[in-house]
Amino acid sequence: MQQEMYEEAEPLVVRCLTIRQSALGPEHPDVASSLQRRASLLDVQGKHDKAKPLLERSVAINEATFGSEHPHVVASLNDLAAVLEKQGKYAEAKPLYERLLAINEKAHGPGHQDVATSLNNLAVLVCEQGNYDEARRHLERALQIRTNVLGEMGPDTIEIRDTLEFVRDQIEPAEPDAKRPRDPDDALDGTELEGKKRKGGTEPTPSSAATPRASPSAPTQALEASCATAVDPETTRQLANTQD
Repeated sequence: MQQEMYEEAEPLVVRCLTIRQSALGPEHPDVASSLQRRASLLDVQGKHDKAKPLLERSVAINEATFGSEHPHVVASLNDLAAVLEKQGKYAEAKPLYERLLAINEKAHGPGHQDVATSLNNLAVLVCEQGNYDEARRHLERALQIRTNVLGEMGPDTIEIRDTLEFVRDQIEPAEPDAKRPRDPDDALDGTELEGKKRKGGTEPTPSSAATPRASPSAPTQALEASCATAVDPETTRQLANTQD
């Protein structure tokens, strides 16, 4: 059922992108938004190879338009890092997560919730690489932030604490033979930390409010509104979750 919905949405998304590129030019931020929506739709279908170049282009447009630390850039960077991670391209994803962490620290300060989210996302990535020592450091810091902000019994605090306990168990297992070298194949495959990742940054909002342009025709307005509703990134993620 979900796959049929995705297949129905795909031509609409492509047409929205085509209209915006034709009307606004290929470097307009509304084009970046359409690129990200299409990438999100491809992502939830597991078409990561096709989503990646669209997100790379979205990042480039947003950086050129808004600067390297704008919320639109954060959103598209986070989606790109997640796609690379799903492809198993950890070495490419890690610097993007590190960059997101630095942006959030600069924008919000070291004790902000978005910083904790970035730390958690980075920790999950290095867990998947089997680098539990680094993951522990990130998670300990994230736990401190969430405890300060949400309290010890906040749901997000508990989630971080559970993940940290898991990581500590990988570093210091209870079994007597636990000090033997770890096999790299024992690294997390991603499914063991299902649900531990949090979306970082801010979802892109239509940029037309900040960038005046000629009013589109009524059919174009209806098409773009339908596209935004049908394939908004958060909507497609929710649809994906129903498949589990």
